[in-house]
Amino acid sequence: MRVLAKCIMLMLVISTSACTSFTASRSFDPEKKGSKNLVVVSFDQPFPVVKWMYHKTDKHKGIRGFDERFISTAKITRPIMDGGVFIFPLLLEEGEYEFFRWTTPEFGLYYYSINDFSLKFTVVDGKVNYIGNVKLGIEGEDDFYLEVVDREGRDIDKVLSSYSKISRSNIVSSLMSNSIVQ
Repeated sequence: MRVLAKCIMLMLVISTSACTSFTASRSFDPEKKGSKNLVVVSFDQPFPVVKWMYHKTDKHKGIRGFDERFISTAKITRPIMDGGVFIFPLLLEEGEYEFFRWTTPEFGLYYYSINDFSLKFTVVDGKVNYIGNVKLGIEGEDDFYLEVVDREGRDIDKVLSSYSKISRSNIVSSLMSNSIVQ
């Protein structure tokens, strides 16, 4: 029985980590042929760890809480920190994407976006794509808001100091659409 429990736990860890996106290697080179595209997004949030679910808009979102693709601001994913802001350089293929849900553990419970939302962005091939700063705010017990803010100066300066093979000429800025209150 203990072996079965360990096998189940191992499968859960593998399936969960397979859906987690880590930051791009600090040796990322946008000029290298065949490489994915770097997407830079930052998160300003009231919780130390938030999972931000995303998907390519021509693919399914995944099953809630099981096979979703997500960015986690946990330290294991190696985000660039600037005070309480998490700057996340992510590798994605060219195309249309959206962030559609968030969740966070808090005091043994989970806060989450009850309804899906849509913060859409486009990944341009061969470029470093800056898509904005997402500010998550909580109002009361059940209401939250998301606001997309242009913090390109701060965010890109931090990325340039961490990624030596990226220059300003590689960067294209295209902020995500929509600010949301739920």
